[in-house]
Amino acid sequence: MLPSKADYRAIIKNIHLQYSDTYRKKQENSIKHNILKLISTYKYETCAIYYGTKTEPNLPINDIINMFSTILAPKYINNAYQFVETSTPKLTTTGKFNIQEPTNYKRIETQLLKNPRILFFIPGVAFTENGQRLGHGLGIYDKLLKYTCGINIGVCFNYQQVRSIPTEPH
Repeated sequence: MLPSKADYRAIIKNIHLQYSDTYRKKQENSIKHNILKLISTYKYETCAIYYGTKTEPNLPINDIINMFSTILAPKYINNAYQFVETSTPKLTTTGKFNIQEPTNYKRIETQLLKNPRILFFIPGVAFTENGQRLGHGLGIYDKLLKYTCGINIGVCFNYQQVRSIPTEPH
C-alpha cells in the first residue's frame, strides 16, 4: 500500500533537505540543458513558466525569454490562480503562498490556453514516468491545467522521480 499524499510530500521534503545547495545547483544545470534541448525540438511561440519554490528547480527563464514570443505565468487574481501573459517574466513580486508572480502582466482569455502549441512547464513534489504528478496539495496546477491542450512538461530534481504516487481523479 502506498503512503498517503501527505506522507509522500513529507518523504520527498525530507529527501530534499538531505541534498546540498551545490548538488541542487548541479542538478538545475542538468535540467536547464535538458529543457533547452527539448525546447529546440518544438517550434512553438508560447510557453507557460512557473517560478520555483525552495523545493523546486528554477527554470532557465533568461533562455526561455529568448526562445518564445509569448510567455505565460501563473498569477493569483480574484481568489484563484490563472495564467497571465507577461512581457517581463523576470520582474516578480511575492504573491499568495509565497510564490513569485509577474508584476507586469496582461490577462488572457481562457480560450487561448486551448491552443495545442503551448509548452507548459509544470512544477511538483513528485512525478512518475507515465506523467502522474503529486503537487503541494492546494490543487493550483490541477485547476490551472484543466482547460489547457498544450504539452505539459514536468520539471523536477532526480529524487522527485518516483515509480508510483497516490492519485485520485480530478
